[in-house]
Amino acid sequence: EAWDSGGVFRPWVVVLFGNYCMYYAGFAGEEPEPQGIGLASSTDGLDWKTVLALDLSSLEETVAAITDNWQMWFLFGSGN
Repeated sequence: EAWDSGGVFRPWVVVLFGNYCMYYAGFAGEEPEPQGIGLASSTDGLDWKTVLALDLSSLEETVAAITDNWQMWFLFGSGN
């Protein structure tokens, strides 16, 4: 079962050189407990293709443009 087969949430979409890039969290199963982060790309904002997936167990993420680079920051932990 894929880490995002249960659903995705907390999308963060940016447009870069006319293409859409979406960073998102995903979960498997029925409980929306984050299990990974992904990066998907799209030319039209409707049809997406995952280009990077990181399987993690617990996270908080944000994306920021710093100078000419995009950086994704995330907090990883058990939540205890």
